[in-house]
Amino acid sequence: MDDSKLKTKAFAYKLGASKYHLEQLKRLFKKHQQIFYRLATQPRDNTPPEVMPFFYHYDAFLYELGSCFDMTLQFLSVKHKLEIEEKDIGWNHKYKKELKLKCSKAFEIINNEHNQWWFEDLRTARNYITHYGSPGLGVEFTKEGITLFFFELPRLHQKREMFEQCDIWGQNISNLFITLSKI
Repeated sequence: MDDSKLKTKAFAYKLGASKYHLEQLKRLFKKHQQIFYRLATQPRDNTPPEVMPFFYHYDAFLYELGSCFDMTLQFLSVKHKLEIEEKDIGWNHKYKKELKLKCSKAFEIINNEHNQWWFEDLRTARNYITHYGSPGLGVEFTKEGITLFFFELPRLHQKREMFEQCDIWGQNISNLFITLSKI
């Protein structure tokens, strides 16, 4: 198997792992919805042990999606024969310069996506859990009841339903890889 196929397989593995963790998040949320409601409305309460796996899966979900981007850069490095050491593969000055030189279209696509709200929010969420631990939960109400459960993360562009946010990130990182693999 050639290196670009190996990198594609590695991307698929990371994306599959992120989907697995998202499914676990949804399962645990459904199972313990009342506990999550209490945590969202009474944030000073301690998190019960039976729902801690929910936050562990969120950490893993964000880690795997971040790894999908890393695997995308690895894939492009092989596909376009970038003259860069593996330790320097990352969205940094050296990598950007080499990618722009060898495949300016791929550079433009990544640079554009990297600055989109969804990618900034993904980086913000990943950095938050890395530096501060699990996020709080938020909830918004109308007189009809709960309208929105969300992760309470600072500096996101918009509050979104927690699973909608995760679905957007997963779909967009997948679309990015597909687009770049065709160049």
